[in-house]
Amino acid sequence: MCQLFLFLILVTNPGATEIPQAVKDQVHQKIAEKETPAIVIGYADSTGQTFFAHGVNASGTLDENTIFEIGSITKTFTSLLLALMSQAEELKLDDPIGSLLPNSVTTPKFNDAQITLRQLATHTSSLPRLPQNLSPKNMDNPYADYTVEQLYDSLGQVKPDRSFGSEYAYSNYGVGLLGHLLALRGGKSYEELVKTRICAPLGMTSTTITLDASMQERLIAGHLANGEPTMNWDLPTLAGAGALRSSAADMLRYVKANAAAAQDALGLAMKRTHQQEHQIGENLAIGLGWHLDREFSPLVWHNGGTGGYRSFCGFNSETGTAVVVLTNSPHNMDGIGMHLLEPKKVLPKVTDTIQLSAEQLAEYEGYYELAPEMFIHVFMEGETLFTQITGQPKFALMAESETRFTVRGLPAALNFERGPDGAVTQLVVHQSGRSQPAPLKVGYEPPPQPVAIELPPEVLAEYVGTYQFGPAHVFTLKIEDGVLMAQLTGQPFFPLFAIQKDKFFYKVVPARLSFQRGEEGAISGLTLHQGGMDRPAPRIK
Repeated sequence: MCQLFLFLILVTNPGATEIPQAVKDQVHQKIAEKETPAIVIGYADSTGQTFFAHGVNASGTLDENTIFEIGSITKTFTSLLLALMSQAEELKLDDPIGSLLPNSVTTPKFNDAQITLRQLATHTSSLPRLPQNLSPKNMDNPYADYTVEQLYDSLGQVKPDRSFGSEYAYSNYGVGLLGHLLALRGGKSYEELVKTRICAPLGMTSTTITLDASMQERLIAGHLANGEPTMNWDLPTLAGAGALRSSAADMLRYVKANAAAAQDALGLAMKRTHQQEHQIGENLAIGLGWHLDREFSPLVWHNGGTGGYRSFCGFNSETGTAVVVLTNSPHNMDGIGMHLLEPKKVLPKVTDTIQLSAEQLAEYEGYYELAPEMFIHVFMEGETLFTQITGQPKFALMAESETRFTVRGLPAALNFERGPDGAVTQLVVHQSGRSQPAPLKVGYEPPPQPVAIELPPEVLAEYVGTYQFGPAHVFTLKIEDGVLMAQLTGQPFFPLFAIQKDKFFYKVVPARLSFQRGEEGAISGLTLHQGGMDRPAPRIK
């Protein structure tokens, strides 16, 4: 059995820099309520720096040298490489992407214009958030099997609906492509470029993609929002979008260097990335990679997230304060980071919880109908109350009162309502500003999941094609490793499982597909059965 290590506070400059007690209290509460297993904060101001670590690391020590995935903060390294290479005249910010790609690759065009490197770095390229042909074999590691060939093919499939540079739309696809292009031009892998041009000059020895034995020992396991451990992410082709792993010590060194921005080549390139490129909202803009917040004082920041980690880093341009916050669950830590950079930004409240007896909690067990064929199952495991929507993971509930519960790891709450006789009649889901009732279905038992059967390859091949599902959406079906996969526009591919010939079901959502045939027996269309509705989609290809 692994020994559990619990660390509360680590200070590298005692008596000088201090993290506010309110922040420490909130971290303690987040750990106590199991929002996340561990949090590490790095904080620096004009008097020095300090680190604060709290939580449990089942595999080793928890401190400023513990390794986390930093996700999209990687994008700031990608934009810094772009600035460095532009400064060294290896390329220009406004070079079209086609000038760095093989001649055989078809690139998107709008009114004969091509996407530029600058537009990739500022999320104004008009590329979607993810490539249309992203079809993970493993949803717990969704980018791992995405290839360079698929990346090149995807560019030919993009049909831009607006001019390049006109609108901000966050894109992992775009910055992942940028990292690939910089590696092509630099003649090295993306990882090698980051390590030689950024990490080595800054003395960052714990920032990389490929972990050596020492870093592997210091890597803390990632967790899902429901508290279960999950896989690490690999992004071999789209590394520039979020592949880096690092420690709070290394990341604070990096953010401090950005805040100070020395007059050497690296410092000048850092300054260039902080310059505004595009206005996003009243108080928000973007530079090259970095987001710029001017609500109270000029803040330069970025956050990140993978399947089992969240991260935040930034600095205050006026005060020089630098912050990094790392955690090993998908729970957002931006509020803590923003408050440390600018105290006028209110520290988000952590809801107080109360303890209810197992007998009280058991009164809420049952199936609540959220929509036709979609139920919220509320059930006990031990002395904890859980909730699980059909086809989704389970989450623990935390009681705020005898009738109101927050969902651990999600920005959602449930209110249970009772009838005149005191019996529970329904719950109300509060999420994203909406409230949706779900009546209790007394005596309801869920039907057993269909049993999947195997169909011959020649039968599966009959379903491959494109189906028109509304004016702007299509279903695309293909076969991958012998499995029939379906994708609705804007979503990943998901596997289908046969109940019988022409009838399939999803495991990821409560939905089914049935196929229709014409007079000659060829597939002529499909129908999506979901939420009590049947929606046809004729075959167009």
